[in-house]
Amino acid sequence: MAYLIDEKMRGYIIRYTLKIGPDYVRKQKRRKKKEQAEALRTELARLEQACRNGMARVDQIDRWVGEQYLTAEQAEAVFEAYRDVLATRGGPNAVDFAKMRMAYEDYILSRSKARDPTRKSHYNHMNQADQVLQWLQRDHPDLRLGPNDIKQWLEALTAEGCSTWTVHHKLTKLRHILDQAVHLGMIRTNSAKEVKIGQPKTAAPRRVLTPDEIKAVLDKSLEYRSTADFLSGALPVALRLGLYAGLRNAEITWLKWDAVDFDRRVIMVQETKREDTGQRWTPKDAELRSLGVKQELTDFLLAERRRQQKAGVLGVFVIPPRGAGQVDARKRPRAPEQLQRTFSKFLDLEDITSGGGKPTFYCLRHTFCTALLRAGVDIETVRARMGHATLQTTMSYLHEMDAEAHVEDALPY
Repeated sequence: MAYLIDEKMRGYIIRYTLKIGPDYVRKQKRRKKKEQAEALRTELARLEQACRNGMARVDQIDRWVGEQYLTAEQAEAVFEAYRDVLATRGGPNAVDFAKMRMAYEDYILSRSKARDPTRKSHYNHMNQADQVLQWLQRDHPDLRLGPNDIKQWLEALTAEGCSTWTVHHKLTKLRHILDQAVHLGMIRTNSAKEVKIGQPKTAAPRRVLTPDEIKAVLDKSLEYRSTADFLSGALPVALRLGLYAGLRNAEITWLKWDAVDFDRRVIMVQETKREDTGQRWTPKDAELRSLGVKQELTDFLLAERRRQQKAGVLGVFVIPPRGAGQVDARKRPRAPEQLQRTFSKFLDLEDITSGGGKPTFYCLRHTFCTALLRAGVDIETVRARMGHATLQTTMSYLHEMDAEAHVEDALPY
């Protein structure tokens, strides 16, 4: 019988057992929220019962296979009616890459916390998925490919200079895309599931700004407060939102003035709507949070709002958009990637970095988190401030700080 294991901060594991012929196959799935885990446990208990009596609707079996609760081969072994259905499926004439793409996009959106197709992360997902689909359409238009074909493709990607993470992500997307092809009846089995590669390890440590770099960034950025090419003069406030609040790039560009409580010194990271188009930006569940910030930041934000009003660029968003001098333009947010481009241009003009490579704008968030941990703030509080879904993510910052403890000084020699 499917049962639930509470792993505290790591979420929930649902373990279940499938009767496949004379054998019993034990499997498990993981969910972060209890209500999601309970719903999945109920569904997997239904699957267990179906495997015991060999009876289920074809659409149910397709969904179970598509969600990877069991493989197509296991479904064939258990459900006689499913074997008959699969025998009628497949063939080059059934392949439709447009339908595969639509099914894949629906799949990843259904599994996304934000479920927002306008987020940069979704755009990146689909851009990489399109590359995989282009390869399939060019080299395997009938989807007749085996594990060796896939291994050769992965080797070619590596030879072309793709990073180990890129290769890993593309294989993952190929598995999901072919899962949708199975679900749509274009192929019978997903050969990508037979190809296993290890998950790459992150070799480079997070880049954290030194105290001298932080001071230089804060001081020298003030010289750009009236420079239109640098976020309409808002570069200094963008940098401070990273260093003093640890906000992500999109959280900064979608931050509205009415989400800043100056009296309480609190910034709310919350769902935000564009007044002109109705487009919504929704943080993930763990990212919804209220942040208490230092007086220095709220004082700077007040001064920035007065500056923007005097310059005629004050709108609903803290970071003015391009063309903020026009009234209609003030209702839209900046693109998050513009923060990185502007910061990079700023660093090229100023002699700030003191070694360790050129930092990215996201390094300001890394610096915020690391500074709190170095100051002795408890890790659960830091997790909540950062908007991390799990404590494990926050703990990874501690691992990178282990060397700073210099425990070797305790050696008796």
